Amino acid sequence: MTSPAADLLPVADLRAFLAGSWSLERTIEDRGNDQRGTVRGTAEFVADGSGIRWIEHGTVQLAGYVGEASRELEIVPDPVGDGWLVRFDDGRPFHPLDLRSGSCDAVHPCRADRYAGQVRATSSASFEVDWQVTGPAKDQRIRTRYARLRPDEGRSR
Repeated sequence: MTSPAADLLPVADLRAFLAGSWSLERTIEDRGNDQRGTVRGTAEFVADGSGIRWIEHGTVQLAGYVGEASRELEIVPDPVGDGWLVRFDDGRPFHPLDLRSGSCDAVHPCRADRYAGQVRATSSASFEVDWQVTGPAKDQRIRTRYARLRPDEGRSR
């Protein structure tokens, strides 16, 4: 087994690593439409039975639009492996999540589009998700950086 890259943190216990409140800063680079945008807000990771609820709230700014943004995902144990699976709130599969080496590659087909991404644990208080989105009408990079909030920084809602 190779050793993890110097800028990665191997995560043995995903539930413990993610638990709590995080700030999030997402950049959206839409190369096809030459637009840039951001989402700034918070993410909560809450133990829920055998899984983890991933709840995001924030403000999106893109192409002159400013508004609220939210999403909820579920992280569940992989029934055929030792890792985890991320699912959309309606139960559809999104991508695997196994940070035991400090990073995890993922591919998600979405109709004619392809999301190729990587999740990286960069420290005990930070991780990032980087997606390259390609398809007939898409050429995007969506990068999110998460930083653990101190308990006195409060919850997102």
